[in-house]
Amino acid sequence: MSSVKKLSILICLFIATAIQAELREMQYEEVPTTVVLDNSFIDKGVLIVASPIPKLSFKSTRGIKSGAVYEKEPGIWWVELEPGVNTIDIYADGYLPFENIQHNFRKRQVWKIKLSPKNPIQDELPVVVRVEPEGASVKIDGRITDVSNNLKLTSGDHDIEISKSGYVSIREEIAVSVDNIFFEYTLEKPKLCIVEVVTDPPGAEVSIDGVKLNGITPISDFYNSGTYPIKITKDKYLPVEKTIVIDQTKQKNSFSYTLEANTGTIIISSTPEVNMEVSLNGNSVGKTPLTLKEQDVGDYAVTANHEFYIAEKLEFPLQRGETYRATLKAEENFAILTVNTTPGANVYLNNQRLSELENLRLHPQTARLRAEKPKCETVETTLILKRGARESVDLYLDEQTGTIAISVDPADAKIELKGDAGERFSSTGTHIFESIPVGSYDLEVSSKGYKAEKRALRLRAGQTLQERVVLEEGMGSDGLLPGMVFVDIPTGSFMMGSPSNEKDRDNDETQHRVTISKSFQMMTTEVTQSMWVSVMGSNPSYFKGDNLPVERVSWTDCQEFIKKLNQRDPGKGYRLPTEAEWEYACRAGTTTRFNTGDSDSDLALTGWYSGNSGSKTHPVGQKEPNAWGLYDMHGNVWEWCSDWKGDYPSGSVTDPTGPSGPSSGTYRVLRGGSWWLFGGICRSADRIGSGPSARSYIYGLRIVRSSL
Repeated sequence: MSSVKKLSILICLFIATAIQAELREMQYEEVPTTVVLDNSFIDKGVLIVASPIPKLSFKSTRGIKSGAVYEKEPGIWWVELEPGVNTIDIYADGYLPFENIQHNFRKRQVWKIKLSPKNPIQDELPVVVRVEPEGASVKIDGRITDVSNNLKLTSGDHDIEISKSGYVSIREEIAVSVDNIFFEYTLEKPKLCIVEVVTDPPGAEVSIDGVKLNGITPISDFYNSGTYPIKITKDKYLPVEKTIVIDQTKQKNSFSYTLEANTGTIIISSTPEVNMEVSLNGNSVGKTPLTLKEQDVGDYAVTANHEFYIAEKLEFPLQRGETYRATLKAEENFAILTVNTTPGANVYLNNQRLSELENLRLHPQTARLRAEKPKCETVETTLILKRGARESVDLYLDEQTGTIAISVDPADAKIELKGDAGERFSSTGTHIFESIPVGSYDLEVSSKGYKAEKRALRLRAGQTLQERVVLEEGMGSDGLLPGMVFVDIPTGSFMMGSPSNEKDRDNDETQHRVTISKSFQMMTTEVTQSMWVSVMGSNPSYFKGDNLPVERVSWTDCQEFIKKLNQRDPGKGYRLPTEAEWEYACRAGTTTRFNTGDSDSDLALTGWYSGNSGSKTHPVGQKEPNAWGLYDMHGNVWEWCSDWKGDYPSGSVTDPTGPSGPSSGTYRVLRGGSWWLFGGICRSADRIGSGPSARSYIYGLRIVRSSL
């Protein structure tokens, strides 16, 4: 290489080095910001650069879109960036590039920095710092400094802190220049002062010079005079850090601060709105729709649960002062099932009896269905219920039936058929009972002024039985009064009272097992006004009608009625039922709220109550009987029982009669509810008490007698 070429290269290197030596360096620091981004920044973050350096330019490893860099106001630059880790380089004329600034940006996050020229190395100036009294500790720019010997500082601002045990410390900023190099301080003995700190809102904790004051704002305490850092903190608010001067010349030093909330609001709903159970960052917060105020800023995850709906998890950041609306998309997570079956059949789903058979909303599952009915072969099937499915299943049973045709004389005789599986059929006058289940039947035909006749029948599949019954005149076993008919109540045991989860239950209905060891007979209806008048000679009832139940009768009145009845028809043992006998007969083997089911619509089939009575009593025997042929056990009028009212026993009992003796109670038991009361009071287990002499137009009776 020629000497001329070598010289040219050296000159170029010298010029490049000289140019680079003239370029200044930049420096940055992170600073807090109160900027909150709106929904237009839902998928991006923002870098805010505050700088006196003009004409900045930016590069990012993730790229910067056109128009995403702009000077929002003089000296304030906004850079819109994609979420994720960004490595950013900043350029400016006359400055070396500031490279490799890294930050992980989240959606809608703001990161603010202050960018400034880096101070060049300056010449140091001799500085004199004189402190009285001697022996004080001096820190300059945070470093302990010996000020007694050759102290030199660069020109510009410096922080100085002077302290000595037993004296008030001094903290301030000094400006060093050629014209300002001498600094003199005199430490003062501290004086105990009253310090009062008030915040809006109150309830903040206060620390002065790192020492926490007792209590929360508003605080009034004692502190030595001097200059101190103060820090105020309160949950869900930004901390306040300031410097205070406690002036010993003031009787009270008061400091007041307004705290800025560091929270946002979250509004959570679902579409469609199905009241989903919501968890926020794993903590249950309630059901949609709900508004959650004063939530800490930060990242949130919303999950939701519902018996029949599902929703995807939502994640989002919450900024200070923001109201974030989170809408959960609720999707159906159920199937609809309808089961068609033979009337009277019981249907089971996975061994659980179904009370409803149409449009059942069920979780996706493998459904094992079974239909059962006495004297029918069980039918089973299995199907898979998928999400969103609409299924209809036929489970019809093959019933074996026959026909019983019964003609009677007299023509108005009453016919009662009782099957061995609990079937009951009745009619007045000659009748053909078609398509009834096969099996054994007890036939009873009765009429006023005639002896009742009973027969045992056996019906086979496809058979038609014909029976002709001619009654003999004379007194029958159905009682001596017109319409007074009794049915046999068998022995057995049952759970008296109600389960703890029964709707409208009272706390005097403790469930316990009761055994009825002696059979008896119970009137199929309540005692009517015509029956009462024929025995007592007068009618006390408010509502008048021969076939209406007698009412406005006391327990004592009932005893007189029964006494006269036993005198007219001795040997039958007429009496009021015990409370246990009454509930046993009412239930007739059922365990539901009413002997026809659990709902008020079930009650309406068998009883008169406030929902269907029209505010009055009704003729007896108009509603359906229970499984043992008893009418109006629910509603119409309350029915007196023989017992005093008392607490139920906790264990099993046999033939209970309640508290015994004439002084064992205050109230006698009434059962069954009435036309005046809502359905829950007419339940099989409901019980009340009233004084033996009390009369009301809702009090009546039904009697029992010994089995004949």
